[in-house]
Parts: sequence; C-alpha cells; structure tokens
Amino acid sequence: MEDQRMYSMLTSAELARAERFKHKGAKQLFVTTHAALHLILKNRYEINYDDFAFSETEHHKPYLSNKAGVKPLEYNLSHSGQWIAIIIGTKSVGIDVEEKKDLKDFEGISRIVYSELENTSVVPSEGNPDLEQFYRHWSCKEAFLKAEGTGFMQDPKGIELNFNSSEENEYPIVWWTDDIPGHSLAWTERAD
Repeated sequence: MEDQRMYSMLTSAELARAERFKHKGAKQLFVTTHAALHLILKNRYEINYDDFAFSETEHHKPYLSNKAGVKPLEYNLSHSGQWIAIIIGTKSVGIDVEEKKDLKDFEGISRIVYSELENTSVVPSEGNPDLEQFYRHWSCKEAFLKAEGTGFMQDPKGIELNFNSSEENEYPIVWWTDDIPGHSLAWTERAD
C-alpha cells in the first residue's frame, strides 16, 4: 500500500502523533498499524466515520464512540520489530507484541516490573535470566494493563501472573503465543 494512501486513512490526531516520530521506521510502523486498523473497521465492521468518533479515556486508551458517547467497539494496537498486532472487541481489550531482544539490565528491570513469585520464573535460582519467561510475562502483563486502560501507570508488580497454577485467578485470562519467531504475543479481553 502506498504511503500517501495510508496517511489519508489516519485521523488528524493520528497524523499529529505520526509527525512526532523522529525515527522513520517507527513512524512508518505507526502509520501502517493505524491504516490497517481503519481498513478493518471500515471493511470488516462497516464503520461509517460520520456516525462515530475516535475517543480516548483519561489514561489515553483509545476507543470508538457513537454520537451518544457509547463505546460500541474497543480496540488496542501494538507493534514491535516488523510485526503489528490489532485486537477489536465489544469489551475493553489489550494486546502486546514484543521482540525478544537481549537486555542490558535484565535483572534490574525484572525487580521493577515483576513480583517475587514472577521473578522465580524469570530469574531462576541459578541466576541465569530466562529470556522466554521474561517476554512471556512482559507481553501478558502489558496486554492486561492495556485492557485495564492504565498501561504501566498502574504498578505492574500489583498484577501477578502465575503460569504454573491451575487455580482460579482474580484476573481475566490472558492468552499468549510464542509462535512468531523471535517475538512474544499476548492478548486479553476484560470480563466487565
């Protein structure tokens, strides 16, 4: 798809955000992701933008509202590396795709983001960080926080993920896959 056509699909707010990107690749990924969202909304959901508006919550979580202010569809976007991820639902949704890269301060980040229990999976007792577990936990936690509408403004340590438990959890189910080479993908929908 040509760049001009993609740019023409974006809202004025999205165009303004796109212009703030300094890195050309990041800007192009942002534009492509939002153009794909608009194609899906118009073609799959037959959304007529004359009847709907793009809005956001106080914490900047985007949603589509009708003239009465009702949220008929919620959506969430993510991109990392060369991948984009889009989720659309009638309830609050969250999605995150993360490229699995080596980190300089793996353990320091883990201490800030993960609970003590989560850190036993991410940084086992041998002290060798588990990159797969780190990104699985990260993408699931971020998808959950995005569905909550807070993102990392909410203390991520307050959301504890336990992948080894079959017990009922107070949080909604977060699905994930490692099927995208070099990436972790997670998504959720709030039970509201």
